[in-house]
Amino acid sequence: MVSPASFLASPNELNEPNELYELYELYEPLFFPQLLHTFQYSRFLKLSIVMICGNIAYMKRDLVYDLPKLDLHVHLDGSLRLGTVVELAQDVPDLPNIKETVIPPLRCSLERYLAAFDVTVAVLQTEVSLTRAAYELCEDAAKENVIYMEIRFAPLLHLRKGLTPQQVVEAVLTGMTQAEKDYPIKTNLILCAMKQESPANSEKVARLAIEYLDKGVVAIDLAGPEVNFPPIRHHKAVEIVRAAGLHVTIHAGEGCCAHHIKQAIDLGAERIGHGVYLYEDKKTENEVVKKKIPLEICPTSNLQISGIMNSYADHPMKQYLDEGIPITLNTDNRLMSQIDVTHELSAASDAFCLSWNEIKMILSNSVNAAFAPEDVKDRLREIHHRYFNQ
Repeated sequence: MVSPASFLASPNELNEPNELYELYELYEPLFFPQLLHTFQYSRFLKLSIVMICGNIAYMKRDLVYDLPKLDLHVHLDGSLRLGTVVELAQDVPDLPNIKETVIPPLRCSLERYLAAFDVTVAVLQTEVSLTRAAYELCEDAAKENVIYMEIRFAPLLHLRKGLTPQQVVEAVLTGMTQAEKDYPIKTNLILCAMKQESPANSEKVARLAIEYLDKGVVAIDLAGPEVNFPPIRHHKAVEIVRAAGLHVTIHAGEGCCAHHIKQAIDLGAERIGHGVYLYEDKKTENEVVKKKIPLEICPTSNLQISGIMNSYADHPMKQYLDEGIPITLNTDNRLMSQIDVTHELSAASDAFCLSWNEIKMILSNSVNAAFAPEDVKDRLREIHHRYFNQ
């Protein structure tokens, strides 16, 4: 079966008719369902359509590739290279089939999606592997013209082989720092507390983040399963970091639970991770509009696990954009979704026929929402200004 990664290849590179037809079957529901259901197309005409539309999409991808982009929501343990996972897994016994586990189906539950992390977390239990993963993620991002990225991960999940939380954080920061020396990219780190864990653990993460304030860590996040794990359980951790001057973002409304978005806002979240289900709570939606609270939208990941979308065009992101909510577009998990930022921007552009000004607005939203000092934001704005006015 053709995977989501097939969108990253030119249709001209898919030489077999069956591959082209399979790609059509994937394109059809994702990008133009109403158009292609209007008529009963022959197999030949379907192949012609995917060749024409695919080449247009490929040309657009080239334009999007050149854009100076940002990624504010990307998980370290969800963004390893597949080859790196396979290599590192040789030292970890009793792991399941790697590829089948770490690349979930195009449609799955959040729980199935999160099961992929059982493998990636297992291979990230040494300083060497953590540094390598961080460096390679920054390298991959820089090579598609991502100029600023905020990586997030849960440090307390990487202590199985005796590392201290401080060693874990420093190993990741080492990889990021080295990548900044080698590539034109600026990075920061967000530490995640897991919502299914105890509040005591989230408070440990909060205090760990404070240790690295002004040393590369800029925020904490509450991540993990949503059902039965409301953000309010971890209010103390959020209070600790806010008092210390760190930023806060919280996963909420990703696969359910619009009321968790309201909880996150009341806790003091400056950004909402995903926020897909915001439309189910009109009062909170109006509050997000009024307060201009940024949403960290991750199109492919949302499509995979939301349960309410059959195509990118079903995503409520365009509704939120039109309402004036500052949406940002991000990858979430490059490995699990087999995508990059270029793909996510291209997919959203194709699904909603985004104008050039709307794309500029989304990139500007990301700069404004970044947990970075104003001088860094000013440099990012200058890069955008030069690019869009050349």
